[in-house]
Amino acid sequence: MSHGWVVPEFGKSRVAAAGRRIRKGRPTEEDWAVFENWRRAHGYVLNTFQMRLRDTRKRFGAGVQVAQRHKRRPTIVDKLVREPNMQLANMHDIAGCRAICENIEQLYRFRDTFLDSRAKHIHLNANSDKYDYISTPKLSGYRGMHEVYETRLDGASGSRWNGLKVEIQFRTRAQHAWATAVETVDLLNGERAKFGEASPELQRFFVLASEIIARSQEDTRGTLSELSNRDVAREFGRLNSELGIVNRLTNAVATNPTIPRGRNTILIFHFEGERQLEIRTYETITPAQEAYSKLESEMEGLADVVLVKGEDTDDLRKAFQNYFTDAQDFVKLVAEGQRALQ
Repeated sequence: MSHGWVVPEFGKSRVAAAGRRIRKGRPTEEDWAVFENWRRAHGYVLNTFQMRLRDTRKRFGAGVQVAQRHKRRPTIVDKLVREPNMQLANMHDIAGCRAICENIEQLYRFRDTFLDSRAKHIHLNANSDKYDYISTPKLSGYRGMHEVYETRLDGASGSRWNGLKVEIQFRTRAQHAWATAVETVDLLNGERAKFGEASPELQRFFVLASEIIARSQEDTRGTLSELSNRDVAREFGRLNSELGIVNRLTNAVATNPTIPRGRNTILIFHFEGERQLEIRTYETITPAQEAYSKLESEMEGLADVVLVKGEDTDDLRKAFQNYFTDAQDFVKLVAEGQRALQ
């Protein structure tokens, strides 16, 4: 432990072995200890990169939200199961930071400024468009741009975290509104649209919604480029009438708390009863990580639990709107888009 940050205690081969047994459903108690140490050790990496993002934001003034999150245990396990070749030791998004920009022009300028940093971290996709989901959206309709880094720090102290990876997500507000709506529906309805496992109708609804937002807000096309504007708007309207998604999101009661500035925050979205959000805050990272691990075990199947951090309440609400059941940006954008395309 150094200044409250957890240090990786196991080599990558041991971490990979723990991941393989977890994937097969045969982990030992030690495997889970290895897993937790590996995940918690990414806290230092998160702090390093969110500071770089905030330094970049200072040059832009208002208009960019920055936040971070530790990947949830169930999501890590789910990814190991869904992707048989994925190794826990090489998973690049256990630590994740997010920057949400006003529009596409600001996104590219903010990203380019961030990338111009002289830091020694290894930019793993520097010469690849593998994670450019703006030029090539995912089939689900997801749009955004991701950058993946491998940590490189100088000195005997910092070098202990070398080799750990982090994913930086850059999204416009419109792109983020779409992603938020998908995750909000998953939370409210118990769906898995985010992972492509919802009904074909719901999946199609969100592909069409992404297309509407891309065309009306960013003057570009997504995965349905062969369809006319009118066909996209009409099919979306028909599916929305059948599924009632926009109405459900419109009527969702948004949570609007005040969170102490700069606190490590655990968001607990309860599935029981009225599906409400509970918030717990911690001044330092160590007790937050300990509580996070305990709550995930205690609330498995009963709640969605995530450990996040933002500079203020607005950063957190914008970056993780789904937990606050706030998809009003999406509702507004698809309504405006439908009118524009018809």
